[in-house]
Amino acid sequence: TADTDTGPHCMGTFASRGTHRAGNAVIQAAREARQVMLEVAAEELEVNASDLETDGQGNILVKGAPQRSISIFDVALSAHFKR
Repeated sequence: TADTDTGPHCMGTFASRGTHRAGNAVIQAAREARQVMLEVAAEELEVNASDLETDGQGNILVKGAPQRSISIFDVALSAHFKR
């Protein structure tokens, strides 16, 4: 029958559970990748990583001096060829 009271206990919707578990791993990996990206950009711009921010348009800027910037593309190239 379709009576849920007679069926075994279920943990819930499996796709949602997978997203919850895997999603947290993806979030952590993204945070780590962002930190590495900022460290490479800081080296290129000769500033501390804590002095940088992203503009949401593919660039990393020095806080308070937006004319000092580097594109995320250039950061990726730099990281690739230096490591």
